[in-house]
Amino acid sequence: MGTTATQVQAVVFDLLYTLVHPGTYPAGTGRVGWLAEMLGVDPAALDRRWADFEPVLESGRATAGADGLGPELTWVRAAAADLGVAVSAEGLARIDADWDLTRRTALLDPPPSNLSVLIALRDRGIRLGVLSNTHPGEMRAWARSPLASLVDVVAFSHDIGVCKPDTAAYAHVLQRLGVPAAQAAYVGDGSSDELVGARAAGFGLVVLAEEAPARLAAGDLTRLRAQADASVASLADLVALIDEPTNPSHQAAGVDGDPGPGWALAHYALGKEETRLLSGPGLLERERTRELLLRHLPAAPARVADIGAGAGAHSLWLAELGYDVVARDLVPLHVEQLAAAAERLGLTIDAGVADARGLDLPTAAFDVALVLGPLYHLAERDGRNRCLQEAARVVRPGGVVAVAAISRWAVLADGILLNRIGEGIPGFAAVLDAAMETGLLEPLQAAGFSAFCHRPDQLREEVAAAGLSEVALFAIEGPGAYLADLEERWATPASRETVLDVARRLETVPEMLGMGPHLLLIATRQ
Repeated sequence: MGTTATQVQAVVFDLLYTLVHPGTYPAGTGRVGWLAEMLGVDPAALDRRWADFEPVLESGRATAGADGLGPELTWVRAAAADLGVAVSAEGLARIDADWDLTRRTALLDPPPSNLSVLIALRDRGIRLGVLSNTHPGEMRAWARSPLASLVDVVAFSHDIGVCKPDTAAYAHVLQRLGVPAAQAAYVGDGSSDELVGARAAGFGLVVLAEEAPARLAAGDLTRLRAQADASVASLADLVALIDEPTNPSHQAAGVDGDPGPGWALAHYALGKEETRLLSGPGLLERERTRELLLRHLPAAPARVADIGAGAGAHSLWLAELGYDVVARDLVPLHVEQLAAAAERLGLTIDAGVADARGLDLPTAAFDVALVLGPLYHLAERDGRNRCLQEAARVVRPGGVVAVAAISRWAVLADGILLNRIGEGIPGFAAVLDAAMETGLLEPLQAAGFSAFCHRPDQLREEVAAAGLSEVALFAIEGPGAYLADLEERWATPASRETVLDVARRLETVPEMLGMGPHLLLIATRQ
């Protein structure tokens, strides 16, 4: 191994069968088998033609048709004609629609554990790149993938005009990352002789990702291991390989098998959070959260750390009131949205990407820490403990820590009764039973919402375990959040005030604490 763990400043990943694992087409075939069936031609004959064409396509040298067809469909039409089949415009359109099916599915729903690995590496200040032999048609979904916002540089061979294992491909991505090869690691499944190319390009650490061994012929795994400095059975093992074990800040932000952050990244990449509090139950949640906060926050210009700030709903509001706001969020898209909104409004907010379990903020530097979201997306108790300990760390003695949680019973009242989640989904009863017993509601579909849902006393216990003293525990919205006509009532001042009055009257009633969607616990650091 040429590079020690502490020297790694960048990690370059292969994409396909390393970060994501494409499946097969519905008939259980790969792309050529699927295409042969669509065209009604001999798969072996088509495969021979594809083997000749694919390197041209991946290197960006394939040309589009004079009639505007892209290079892939131009080849399909020519290959089919060569095999005695004429393809209609409608047939080409059907082929085009599913050309990237397996890649699209994999890109839009990457393994949550791999997203967590990227987050952990980013938390350590390590720059991330993707280098992949691809062609335009199979990467159409990349911009919508949760992976896209987590890497600093992406280099697809068809864009840069050179394929792995040519050392020029590796040099291209390293130059854009601004890191010398000797202080970079390359991680891939070993296809296209990529590990040999990475070593020739001078990477200090070359790692074989062994998560897809079924794709390998007998003996290939032994050969590939010999080409690498190290191998990992799971990308989660990569963090330990690169990490410096004695660094406590790294340990605080480490990957611990918690799937919650990965699920959250996939969900929030859809971009819906920016407007969530502007309609429906979000209207009541926003108003009541602000009302409760103002009862307990010190006067502006107190310094506020908004941890898990989302797209900035509360950061922007507090900055407008004159507070000195620093905002951190796990989701790069949220940070971009927050920063853009602050610029539009002429506000100064220090916004950045960070994991709530290992913040880049100084100790005892804030008057207030808001934790209005991170606990939703930490499935493991240890992760929630670290998040609350970090919030306690960054506030001064006597400072305020405001912690929000989703109520355990919101799954029933909001999810089942109001939004009818799970209807028609086989096996949902087991998912619901698990959520009621453990508090963990897993996503029901790719990029679906997931959450850890607290009982009121469970939230109290976790906050106390972090060394914080409870001041008050509130039900934020109360049952008003479940009104089907809430938006209509909200539009009329008198009706809106009635909804708010009910929430205030019930906010600390012990029997009602868990009946609304959200809890808010106000605490102080001793």
